Amino acid sequence: MFTQRKAKMVSLVIIVLLVLGWFALPPATAGEATPPQAKAEVKEPNAAELYALAFEAISDDPAGFRKEFLITRFPELPEPLKPLTEKELAIIESGDVKQMSMPFVREVREVVETTRKASKINHCDWKLDWTQGPEMDLYHLEPAKTLSRLACMRADYMLDFSINTPMNPRNKASAARRAIQDLITTLEMARHVGSDGTVVSALVEISIENQVILKAASLYSRMDANAREILKKGILATPEGITLAQALECLEKEKAQLAEYVKKLTPAAKQEIEKSLQRSEQEIPEFFLRINELRRLLREGLEREVEEEKDGTPKAFTLTSEKSYKGKPIELIFDYPLPEEMEAEAE
Repeated sequence: MFTQRKAKMVSLVIIVLLVLGWFALPPATAGEATPPQAKAEVKEPNAAELYALAFEAISDDPAGFRKEFLITRFPELPEPLKPLTEKELAIIESGDVKQMSMPFVREVREVVETTRKASKINHCDWKLDWTQGPEMDLYHLEPAKTLSRLACMRADYMLDFSINTPMNPRNKASAARRAIQDLITTLEMARHVGSDGTVVSALVEISIENQVILKAASLYSRMDANAREILKKGILATPEGITLAQALECLEKEKAQLAEYVKKLTPAAKQEIEKSLQRSEQEIPEFFLRINELRRLLREGLEREVEEEKDGTPKAFTLTSEKSYKGKPIELIFDYPLPEEMEAEAE
C-alpha cells in the first residue's frame, strides 16, 4: 500500500544504487484616451497539481499527505478528491483483477479521470527542493507506481467487461476504448514522472512503461480489429520515453551534487558510494537496453499483419529480440493470460 513513509524518498544514487489573456479593456468613452493596461499574468497549467490530487486520494492518510507534501508546493491546490477506502486500496495493492467489480470501477473513476486530465497537460513541475540534496523528497514516485497499477488493472477489467457483458455494440466499443485509454494515460504519466531530472525517477518511468507494455501485449489477443487500431495509434502518438543519454546526464548531475555531501562521510562510506556509482554506470545501460527492445517489439507487434482465430480474435504470437538481458533473451508475448513470470517482471 502507498504510504507517507514510502513517499519520503531520497535520491536513487544514495538509496537504490547504494544498495544495488489577456483581460478585455473596457470600452473607451468618446474623446477619452484609454490608459495602457498591463497584461494579466497567465498561470501555465501544471500537470503535477492534478496528479497531486490523485496521489492524495490514494494515500492511506490523505490529510497528512496534503499537509506534508502538497500544501507548500501547491498552495492553490483545489479541494481534495474523494479518498479511496482501505478496502479499495487493498485491492489495488493486491494487483488482483479478479477482486475488481463495476462498483469498484465507479469508485476509482474520479481518480482515474483526474490522472487522465493531468497526462494531457504538457508542463509538469513536481516542485522538488534540490537544496535538500540526497535527502530530497521524491514524494511523487510511490503514488505514481500505485496509479499505474490501478490503471493497468482497470484496463484489464474493462476490456474483459466489454467482451463478456451483454450490451449493444456502441457500449462494448466504449468500454474497450476506456481500457485502452487507461494504458495510454499511464504511459503519458510515466513521461511526466521521468521529467524531474533524477535518476530514480528515470528508472521509475521505465518501470511503469515496462508494466504498460507487458499489459498491452497481454490484452492484445482479446481485442478486436478496431480496438487494436486504437491501441496502435495511441501508443505511436505517445511522446518518446527518456533515453539512456538523458539518464546518464541525470546521473552526472547527481554525482556533482553529491560531491559536498560525500566530503562529510567516513572513508568507508565514501568508498561504498563510489562503488555504487560505478555499479550504476554499468547497470543503467542494461536497463535501457531492455526497455528500448520492449518498446521496439511492441511497435513491431502492433504494426504486423495479425492472423485471426475463427472467432475474430488475433492468434497469440511472441516476438524475440536478438539481444538479451541478464542472460535471457528479451521477448514480448502477445497473449493472454499474462504469464506469471512476466507479471513478476511488471512489478
